[in-house]
Amino acid sequence: MHDADLDFTIVRLGKCRFSSPLSGVRFTGDDERGLYHTRLEDLRPWIAAGVGPPAMEAAGPREKLFLIPHKPPVGS
Repeated sequence: MHDADLDFTIVRLGKCRFSSPLSGVRFTGDDERGLYHTRLEDLRPWIAAGVGPPAMEAAGPREKLFLIPHKPPVGS
């Protein structure tokens, strides 16, 4: 587990309180992650140690936003 010093934490600006204007999409949950390692042999030490492997927060649309989404002017 030579990657123990990897930290993919994303700092939050604050509580996400505003609803996304998107509809009909699959929102990405804050707990969704993408693995740093893609090969099983690289994951085995983490599995053997019983700890979660290095992973990054998944990108994608969120249901709640920190900033108020921009609304285009009526008629545009």
